[in-house]
Amino acid sequence: MSNLPAEAPATIHGSFKQGLRQLKETPVPHNYRDVSEGAASTMYVDALKAFVSDDLVALVKLGRNHLPNPALSPELRHRLPQLEKTHLLHTEGDVVRAAELYLLHPLNVVLSKLVKNGHLYCRSEQTSAGGCRTDIRWVYHPNQSNQGNQGNQDNQVKDIAVLEFKNTKILRWSDFAPAWIDPQHAKDKIAEAFNIEPHSMHLVKNAVWVTKQAMKYAANLKIADVAVFDWHAMFVYNLATMKEDAANPTLAQGLWFEETQTHLGDGVTFRIVLLSFLVRALKRHGVIT
Repeated sequence: MSNLPAEAPATIHGSFKQGLRQLKETPVPHNYRDVSEGAASTMYVDALKAFVSDDLVALVKLGRNHLPNPALSPELRHRLPQLEKTHLLHTEGDVVRAAELYLLHPLNVVLSKLVKNGHLYCRSEQTSAGGCRTDIRWVYHPNQSNQGNQGNQDNQVKDIAVLEFKNTKILRWSDFAPAWIDPQHAKDKIAEAFNIEPHSMHLVKNAVWVTKQAMKYAANLKIADVAVFDWHAMFVYNLATMKEDAANPTLAQGLWFEETQTHLGDGVTFRIVLLSFLVRALKRHGVIT
């Protein structure tokens, strides 16, 4: 994240190359909040046993290719909200409030330009069957004239993707790292997982419960795209081709992302990664091309 002096907020378009600002936050012992266990509704959900790396370069390229030209889109020349001095990241709700202003706002302005037919809604705390309440869910509604055609899947309301928020310092790469493997060794990695107690997976500590929650959303909403964000880090799940078959497994793809100085130097930020994640999801559902 950038730590720049006070200055005029970036434009919507320019913000996709700019890191999130550092905000005041409550210190966390050892820089880690230990989540002992998940909610009862996710206790018995199977989490992925292992994952392969998603392609950050290819994903970001997809998002950049869909970022509208500001010369042709006046909305993208508007500026972000002014940075408030009242932020203190102490609870998950504090993370959500900041993210709505500085992360979701520019993202949703761009998404509204990309979806030409129908409407994309960014829904907060929406509840679905099975006790599935998502922090942020993007839902596509086709044009009303098309909704009556129940036989055509392209004309149905569709859940597109989910973004789940966590309090600061809950996501930690070392909790996910044991589950990473290259595709050539996927079969052995899955076989090893069955012998790991108590969850039969390579994920550890917070990554177990975060992933169980993501898998619950994916299964209940029939989506493949879930991301989790705690202001300092993001983990993106791409579950489209996941099949943890012991004989011939196809692993889920996972992407760990932080705004490192290298990434910021290349203009790779939380905003462009999240936009790219949503562009891929929209294309997957045939909403955009």
